[in-house]
Amino acid sequence: MIGGQWFNLTCGSCSDCACSVVSEALLPAPVHSVVEVKVDGTPLVTGAYRVDNNRLLVRTDGGRWPRCNDLSRADTEEGTWSVTALFGEEPPEGAALAMGELACQFAKAASGEDCRLPAGVQQLVRQGVTISFPDVGELFEKGRTGLYLVDAFIATWNPNHLRSRSRVYRVDRPTVRRTGT
Repeated sequence: MIGGQWFNLTCGSCSDCACSVVSEALLPAPVHSVVEVKVDGTPLVTGAYRVDNNRLLVRTDGGRWPRCNDLSRADTEEGTWSVTALFGEEPPEGAALAMGELACQFAKAASGEDCRLPAGVQQLVRQGVTISFPDVGELFEKGRTGLYLVDAFIATWNPNHLRSRSRVYRVDRPTVRRTGT
């Protein structure tokens, strides 16, 4: 911010820091979708911009983004621009079903109802019938919950039991732009 205005630039990108224009703006990643973009209070039509690399907002209509933005004004006024976007990624197939099962079982456990979450019981013997339960500590160490749908989802989408998403960094080459992502 310079003098109460937000400037879309990095240090050294201009000498006088006067308001001018840029062709792309960096958004927080990952951008799921752009809901609306306003320049001088007027919404741009869909197709006048696109998102590259899940975070670069690029003009496609030949226009340019304003370099500065007066944040003391509403985004409906002259001299402002704004981006309304949804951030994050779509959950993979089956995630809603697995999360639903887990949420229901947590709700049942919290309200004192019978639930399928594994308790600390290891073995139950009644009237000559023995039932063995998995060790909860072992389940959690292996990244499991004891719930079939949840464990099947985790095994499908994380078969190698990774703790975070894998990433590939190529320090010796420039990055490749993924248009429209």
